[in-house]
Amino acid sequence: MEIERNNIDMEEAVKHLKANLRYVARVYEWANLMGYENPKRFSEKFLNYFGIRPQKIMELIRLESIICDLRSTECYSNMYVARKHSLPDEKTLNNFTNYHAGHSPTGFKNMSEEEVTGLIESLWNKTLEEYGAQSSTNADELSSWQI
Repeated sequence: MEIERNNIDMEEAVKHLKANLRYVARVYEWANLMGYENPKRFSEKFLNYFGIRPQKIMELIRLESIICDLRSTECYSNMYVARKHSLPDEKTLNNFTNYHAGHSPTGFKNMSEEEVTGLIESLWNKTLEEYGAQSSTNADELSSWQI
């Protein structure tokens, strides 16, 4: 029998996701990480708490982390960045960044800091507007998710 979770779990869910991006690529994996046997229950509680589906937040957090690594002074290879974010290869990394942000990994490496910041902000704002989460009681926490 699944233990009933409270709102503290939802507040901690994003922190746990960020710490485990290498192993968590699906909502059911995220739910499992949070101790939920039923991923639908986790998704329902997440949506009720934040007003946004967990899949969308997962995509944005992964995208931000990918961009951060691509732009790192460590000069990580695209393959390293892909594997770090539970993507199988560079092609999948390229497809992911193009689909979700309209830019290739190389494009992110060549962008100015202002362009990257503006793009990430616009993606978050678009998501908030799409879900109407700005009227959510917990919408203030959304800005704290950014990497």
